[in-house]
Amino acid sequence: MAHRRFGNIEVKPTISADAYAANDVLFNPVKIPGAVQGLTGASLLKSVTIVDIDDKLIGLTLELVFMKVSKDLGTINAAASNAASTFMVKKDGTASESSVILGHVEIVAGDSADANTLTNVSLITKTGIDLVVDAGGTSDDDNEEGAIFCAAVLTSGTPDFTAATDLRIRFGFEY
Repeated sequence: MAHRRFGNIEVKPTISADAYAANDVLFNPVKIPGAVQGLTGASLLKSVTIVDIDDKLIGLTLELVFMKVSKDLGTINAAASNAASTFMVKKDGTASESSVILGHVEIVAGDSADANTLTNVSLITKTGIDLVVDAGGTSDDDNEEGAIFCAAVLTSGTPDFTAATDLRIRFGFEY
């Protein structure tokens, strides 16, 4: 039986320090370095934990979008607006910078916990994801050293953040 390895990588996305509306871009791609081993490796995204030190994400729904290279979903704190062609493979099936989507993970209100012992902090954990991710196999663009990228769209709710650094996201991988 092969030895299973696990690891966590934490990132701090930049958000807008004001009120959001449903379907707004919560944050544009943040690099997750070392998500896979090398340019040609793959791994399983097993879990996502979001710590919101401003306690604004409880009861909301958001969608995390994973990519091989960094492509903005639109303007932060505005409706997601990037054209589908930015993310699609060409008709002839050839890979290009537009074939970047690895998958998505929906975080729903039931995934969050707001225990009274966590004063002024929202904690959201999604487990059992099992999304296969890879770095794309090239050193083009800004995708190096096994990095992938994650962006988010708020699909319901209207949080009002007070600082651009309120979120911490920890991704759990199996290599």
